[in-house]
Amino acid sequence: VFAFIALFVGAFIIFNTFSIIVAQRTRELALLRALGASRRQVMVSVIAEAFLTGLIASIVGIGVGIGIALGIQALLDAFGIDLPSTTTQLQVRTIVVSLIVGTVVTVAAALFPARRASRVAPVEALRDVQQQQVGRGLGLRAALGGLVLAIGAGLLMYGLFTTPSNAAALVGAGAAGTFIGVAML
Repeated sequence: VFAFIALFVGAFIIFNTFSIIVAQRTRELALLRALGASRRQVMVSVIAEAFLTGLIASIVGIGVGIGIALGIQALLDAFGIDLPSTTTQLQVRTIVVSLIVGTVVTVAAALFPARRASRVAPVEALRDVQQQQVGRGLGLRAALGGLVLAIGAGLLMYGLFTTPSNAAALVGAGAAGTFIGVAML
């Protein structure tokens, strides 16, 4: 459950990052469109960037994860805490799954920002000042965010402070709901 929460939070952060990147590069993307790039080419360029970012970040993540595991093992040994006498296990499937999941989650999280990037009009390159889009439905968004937050917090508290048979699933769903509710607000 917590692995899925970590993937969800990671996807949310990647989504926000690519949304900011696309917003900051609106004029550059519009210039590409004005020079003849199709919507598909702009979208593919953002998705390719997400693919490379996900692949490189996954490789770095595997290396950092191994380093942290070895560091924790050394720290526990230094405090005299004995763990089972096996060595750190690293299997090929672990590396393959980590690379695939990290890359796929990154690309999936970047799809919506890439789609938004492909819709940049060529005339955006000619504008001196970026026009900000006015948010609509903020009242509805706040109400829905509050509702999702309340449901998530309720599930989280129920899973933590009672003894249901599926406490871990309730805590995971509650944490995800709380996170989504806060993000919506």
